[in-house]
Amino acid sequence: MGIFKGATALALAESGKHQSVVDAVRKRLGGKGEAAQVQVFTGEKFTNSIGMVFKKILAGSFVMGGQGREDWIPSHKVTLSAFYMATTEVTFSHWKKVYQWAINHGYKIQNSGNNLRYAYGKNLFCPIDKVSWYDCVKWCNAASEMEGRTPCYTADGVPIRARDRIDVLCTWDANGYRLPSEAEWEYAAWGDETNTSYWEKIVSGDHEYCWYGANSGILMHPAGLKKANSWGLYDMSGNVNEWCWDLFMAYLKTSLTNPYGSTNGMYRIFRGGSFIHGGIYLSPIARQYTNPECDLDDVGFRVAVSAK
Repeated sequence: MGIFKGATALALAESGKHQSVVDAVRKRLGGKGEAAQVQVFTGEKFTNSIGMVFKKILAGSFVMGGQGREDWIPSHKVTLSAFYMATTEVTFSHWKKVYQWAINHGYKIQNSGNNLRYAYGKNLFCPIDKVSWYDCVKWCNAASEMEGRTPCYTADGVPIRARDRIDVLCTWDANGYRLPSEAEWEYAAWGDETNTSYWEKIVSGDHEYCWYGANSGILMHPAGLKKANSWGLYDMSGNVNEWCWDLFMAYLKTSLTNPYGSTNGMYRIFRGGSFIHGGIYLSPIARQYTNPECDLDDVGFRVAVSAK
């Protein structure tokens, strides 16, 4: 069973240890702490050529991080520019539509999108998994080029199409598809100030809001079946973990504007928890990280687009 051996037991064990995170969320959203300072959601959105829906996440400030694990603290204020976020994780269906175009245009992407081992009913609308960070970067560039957008990711001034194990640069003001920064991901996961009951239910294990170890059958499920958060984003908690742009770095108690993580390091961040998790790993403050070459059975991604 690999990483899934004892997964249900893990989820049940975690569920008994997450009260401090529940308390942190209640404090953050219940008026006793600093909530996200955002405007009222306007409903701005667009749909791309492969059917992915993106919603605009408005500029604002929030308190990032919190109690739970040593690398989740200290909390610190972050201010972000507006951006668009996909309402769902990238599915097998999305992946395959871009993958074939990419292979025909000189890309080398390891995951062909044919391994549906953990997809419920072998359904192509389940989120893609077993994708390395590098494959996600190349897929984003291919999706951008396929639509005539400017690729965000380059190495030595050239869009990345084939190489791994390289220093990747992101052009943040390009109009192509990209991974969200870790700060963008957490801001989007928190939602606006109407999200109080949503996150209390998420970290308390409410089955209406996420697929996790206690209700998933240790399988991924089609994206978007659970309730969305107040931005209209689905599965920000559970189903699959989601790669972010950032290299791991310890938090500093410093206010930041549009942070993009460390410029040095070995490990890339992923967020959100998955269909094997429970408890603390489903919370918006939970951080995990691994080697960007790894293709884990419960890690996928969702994409963002910078807003002009």
